Amino acid sequence: MSEETDVINRPLQRPRRTVAMRRDGKDFVVTLQPEDFTVFRNESAGALRRACNFLRWEVVADTVIEPNDPATW
Repeated sequence: MSEETDVINRPLQRPRRTVAMRRDGKDFVVTLQPEDFTVFRNESAGALRRACNFLRWEVVADTVIEPNDPATW
């Protein structure tokens, strides 16, 4: 089953937390909102987005996807 199909078939549920994602040097971080407490750090923004989706965390502020930087995809 693909990730896209999994998202479509998942029942609608409220997000468990609200988080923000931003660049921190070469890495990306996910921070709890409104506390601004860093909970995840990774070199791939895509991996962090998948983790937030899996945990049902709503990303309320996100980095801007940069077309020439695959790490932001």
